[in-house]
Amino acid sequence: MKRICVIGTSGSGKTTLGKTLAKQLRLPFVNSDSFYWQAGWQPASQAVLQEKIFAATSGQTWVFDGNYLSLRHFVWRRADTVVWLDFSLFVVLRRVCWRNARRIIRREQLWNGNRENWCRAWSGVRHTWSTHEGKRANYPKFLAEFPHLQIVRLHSPRHVKRWLNAI
Repeated sequence: MKRICVIGTSGSGKTTLGKTLAKQLRLPFVNSDSFYWQAGWQPASQAVLQEKIFAATSGQTWVFDGNYLSLRHFVWRRADTVVWLDFSLFVVLRRVCWRNARRIIRREQLWNGNRENWCRAWSGVRHTWSTHEGKRANYPKFLAEFPHLQIVRLHSPRHVKRWLNAI
């Protein structure tokens, strides 16, 4: 495992696992949201996003967190491992609610100076709710397009801890 992509529904813990894995394996960590979200919560253009992601994943080693399926051909082609956080809707909704509330209360600065607000937080909950089942249904088809990948599918936070301890 030298080029790892962590995927899953919003709120599943991609960034947390990605950072932990990168630290544990002494690999660079690449956060996809930092490329996508520009100042003022403006999304980067597809061309700019592709260019940044392409550059960030051109190295020999990295851990990348992200669900931008339009970019999977760039990232998954270069990856050797995909870690899929396939948690229940209840788990991810609870996590995204707590995460968003914490960000608002603490006024955490996110990518490019952005801060969460209640409107964006609610939008994130709706996004998680509306995309969870589709991602769960489509990931196996998408992953099958890349037979070279080692797939690690983790179904619960407890499963993640056991897997990390085994590495």
